[in-house]
Amino acid sequence: MTHLETDLAGLRRELHLLLNRVRNAVALCGEAVIEGSQKKAVRVIAGDAEIDHKQLELEARCLELISKYQLVAKDARLVTGVLGSLGDLERVGDYAVHIAEDAGLVRLTGMFEKLHGLFRLLREMSERLSDALQRDDAVLAGAVRDTDEEVDALVNSASSFVISNFSSEHLLGALATLRVEDPAGFAAFKKALPGSTFMSYVLTNVET
Repeated sequence: MTHLETDLAGLRRELHLLLNRVRNAVALCGEAVIEGSQKKAVRVIAGDAEIDHKQLELEARCLELISKYQLVAKDARLVTGVLGSLGDLERVGDYAVHIAEDAGLVRLTGMFEKLHGLFRLLREMSERLSDALQRDDAVLAGAVRDTDEEVDALVNSASSFVISNFSSEHLLGALATLRVEDPAGFAAFKKALPGSTFMSYVLTNVET
């Protein structure tokens, strides 16, 4: 095996590690929402720094390979493809964090019941993508891309549910119940909630 082949194999391994970390973050944030688990939400948020660090490492590695070798054809496509995908993977990790931060709110609205299928599909997509990378299988990777229409349909269904059923009165009632039945959980939810004018209004009304 040449030095280039060794370096490219190492790049593939590191990309696979990053993909697995992102996949685990997505799965964990889904569990945080569906189970209402604050501990799992915290794990997702804490793990984001590792994803960011690995993304920067891989970016530097790609640039090093480009400067070190005169890459052509398939090798050039691999390195530029990895470089182009890093930002997308990092954003998926960020989205997992945002979902985890809002896990308590999502559960209070009842929307989590609509998300089982979506999280299951996202987990399957990430697993297929990981397999495609390991096998260097373009057909399998294309199948992952084609699944995006199913994801869009599930997202549209969940959005319609929110528009049709969500109201500030609904949330006020749910939060008032939480404050009475689980004061510690209510305090933790309030502390973890991203600041917003709407939610500040809702929380103020619950506490008065």
